[in-house]
Amino acid sequence: MGNIGRNLIFMGLKHSGKTTFSKRIAERLFMRHVDLDEEIERKNGTLKVRDIYRAIGKEAFDELQEKSLSEILENDERLVISLGGGASDSPTLMRIAKERGYSIYLYRREEDLIDVILRHGLPAFLDSDDPRGSFSKIFSRRDRIYRENADLIIDLGPYRDKDETEELIFQRLKEEFNGI
Repeated sequence: MGNIGRNLIFMGLKHSGKTTFSKRIAERLFMRHVDLDEEIERKNGTLKVRDIYRAIGKEAFDELQEKSLSEILENDERLVISLGGGASDSPTLMRIAKERGYSIYLYRREEDLIDVILRHGLPAFLDSDDPRGSFSKIFSRRDRIYRENADLIIDLGPYRDKDETEELIFQRLKEEFNGI
């Protein structure tokens, strides 16, 4: 594991590759991976994160994310963690990630993300009358927050081969940590 002495916390917008690539990087580094959304779902029975959010509302959901991340980080085990796409909406969650880990923002261009999001069906957080316009506002706000909180920003460019993207991320981490 080389010089990585902190938790690696992957963040970014919906469909940026947080879970996919954080799992792959965890395997390469022989570290345990935890997906915050999956952890919340596991603790809340059969409900999906989207359904939990709808049932309890934004404020309570932010508190649930904050509590879950704090619990995950209680032990001394070094982890690779992927946050949910809306993590930036909770200043407390961003602070916990910054204080307790090394935050990695997986950046994808707005145009690339909206195309993928819309291919998977219109999510509830977008305005059905203007999905691109509403996403643009969300993207601008979240991108700014992730940039402000990231220890490392990795521009993943346009969508490409997963193996190539994994290698790009791994190489950037090697550079950051002077070898792994």
